[in-house]
Amino acid sequence: MLAEIAEKVEQREKFEESLSRIPLKWRGAIVDVFETFEIVKQGLLLIDIDDPFVLTEAVRMTIERHDNSSEGDERLVDEMG
Repeated sequence: MLAEIAEKVEQREKFEESLSRIPLKWRGAIVDVFETFEIVKQGLLLIDIDDPFVLTEAVRMTIERHDNSSEGDERLVDEMG
């Protein structure tokens, strides 16, 4: 159990180190994708779905819906402004 925790901490540190080498303007998007992946994964596991393909598609759909929603918000602001 402690070995697993230590490994997770080490992996997190490596990820953060790698992230620090990426241009600042990209970091937010990368972190958003990883956080979305983790949340969707947890949600699917709650309904007993543990399928990498389903997870990938669910994350893709989530990001697409967010992007489409953001585009709609931007159009509304443009129309009002």
